[in-house]
Amino acid sequence: MDHLLIEKLTTPEELSGLLNLALQGLKRLRDNNWTFSYGDFLPALKRAGLPAS
Repeated sequence: MDHLLIEKLTTPEELSGLLNLALQGLKRLRDNNWTFSYGDFLPALKRAGLPAS
């Protein structure tokens, strides 16, 4: 367990990267008529044997 995870994830560089990911997701959502898509994520979860929800 990383006790410094919050500090590591809240640096200006990490926050900028998270904002960029969120904006990419917003664009994809808007382009898909506001319908969520999972891309390769859901099949990867299934292959790993992890629950999708």
